[in-house]
Amino acid sequence: VFGAVAAAVWIGGYRPAIVVALLGYFACDLLFIQPRGEFALGIPRNLVGLLAYLFTCSIIIALGEATRLAEKRASDQRRLLQVTLGSIGDAVITTDTRGIVTYVNAVAETLTGWREREAVGQPLDAVFRIVNGDTRLPVENPAAKALREGSVVGLANHTVLITRDGRDCPVDDSAAPIRN
Repeated sequence: VFGAVAAAVWIGGYRPAIVVALLGYFACDLLFIQPRGEFALGIPRNLVGLLAYLFTCSIIIALGEATRLAEKRASDQRRLLQVTLGSIGDAVITTDTRGIVTYVNAVAETLTGWREREAVGQPLDAVFRIVNGDTRLPVENPAAKALREGSVVGLANHTVLITRDGRDCPVDDSAAPIRN
């Protein structure tokens, strides 16, 4: 019955979980607790059993509801972050700590030629290929430098992005580590 209470709180919240807990107790009381077939709270061991059951269910419901609320808050924050990043007029590419792309906004898609679904999971160097416009030598990945130094890093002048289809696009760029 505890599993059903946990599933109910996870799926529907604390109200359905309370109903499941009460129905579960009544079913178990009628089917398994002596004397069977009747609700006998006058017997001390049955009352103690009910209190222990309700206490355990309360803990399950409280923890489950706290987890549900935390998940909802995290989801809302994630959605807000996605909308904010998608609304920025600059190209935004985020990576994990290993430099693997985790997000590309619409402006970055247009600039790099990579659609988000294709770019996510790729190394940043594959999606954001930059070279010195004069020497054509590769430029150090600003995200790697920002992660290594733990600070905002800008690009040198004359940096050029090589788009997915091979075109040159002059860029002014900065990278900043996102903490926590």
